[in-house]
Amino acid sequence: MITPAWLWHLQLYGSPLGLHSTVYASYSGSASLVRTAYDLLLRFGRDWRVGVLVAVPMLLALVLPRRFSRWVLLAQACAGALAVAALLRSADPVFDTAFYSGLLPALPFLVLVFLDWREAGRFHMLIAVLFIAGACLRLNTSGTWIIWGPRHFLPIMPLLVLMAWEAWKRLDRPRLALLVIACGVAMQSYGVYVLWIKKDATMQIKNALVASGGGVVITDVFWLPQEMSSLFYDRIFLLTKTDADLRYALEACRRAGVREFTFVASRRYRRLSNHALAPILSAAQKKIHVAPRRVPFMETMILRVPTSSLSPEP
Repeated sequence: MITPAWLWHLQLYGSPLGLHSTVYASYSGSASLVRTAYDLLLRFGRDWRVGVLVAVPMLLALVLPRRFSRWVLLAQACAGALAVAALLRSADPVFDTAFYSGLLPALPFLVLVFLDWREAGRFHMLIAVLFIAGACLRLNTSGTWIIWGPRHFLPIMPLLVLMAWEAWKRLDRPRLALLVIACGVAMQSYGVYVLWIKKDATMQIKNALVASGGGVVITDVFWLPQEMSSLFYDRIFLLTKTDADLRYALEACRRAGVREFTFVASRRYRRLSNHALAPILSAAQKKIHVAPRRVPFMETMILRVPTSSLSPEP
């Protein structure tokens, strides 16, 4: 069922693990194998104890006799509820998804597979183990802060769900497993909500950019051009990382006869100095403050600035 997806990833990205393997295998930094395994398998939020606690019942399921399955499931349900509570406590849920990259906490129902590992299909188990081990060996999590969620395991998730379903049936369909599954459903449902508020925040910025007018957008916010990809054919985006970049961008606007431009600023991701920003702030004819609800890292100020009001620097 998932082999075609692996082959497609291999053809398109050069690795059956997908795009993330290609990107992070060549990342300039490096991370130890232990750190990589923690990031990919256990990390669930900023507090390392949450992910570890969720994984403890799974580890117990490997060593305890089957007669203890009821207690293992109860422990997993409690740990899963704690993980859901940790999600709900986040004040910046979209940004914090960067810290929820662990596979095991995100899929608490995998405890069923751990409980049934002695009777599970050896072929399916081998595929799952090899894929997960390959991900830990192949992926470089020194840049894991931009891997949002355990998306690198998407190609194996259909098989993991199938294995959990078969394990549930072999375990005589324990009702406590429904609580564990409910925790997993709650996590994924919250993820859908986070996606919605993230898309709404992006739409607010887009609408403000459209309202500001002008065909050129200058910014020092690194994520803005990719977030505004829907305006790719309507706006020219100039990303300025330094004051020198800003001077070059303004001079390019003058040479091209651009009468006015839109500048997008952010407190959190600011790269330009006060000296460079002061003339733009004072010359702005229109200011739009965008403060998306529950997405504070995307708070921005959108300014419409006449090019002629900024004197060229000698």
